[in-house]
Amino acid sequence: MNQERNFSQWFKQATGNEPYPYQTRFACKPSLFRKPSPLVGEGRGEGVLSRFAIRF
Repeated sequence: MNQERNFSQWFKQATGNEPYPYQTRFACKPSLFRKPSPLVGEGRGEGVLSRFAIRF
């Protein structure tokens, strides 16, 4: 839960928006092969890029 909270704070600072729940799950899970399935225009790019940015 702490990792999710840290990601949410980081994401809001980086983008100015709260992350969608799927973005938080995607960023905090160890598997790179899990595919997100959001609708078009719901921040898929931000979710994917932020996952890698926060880990490095």
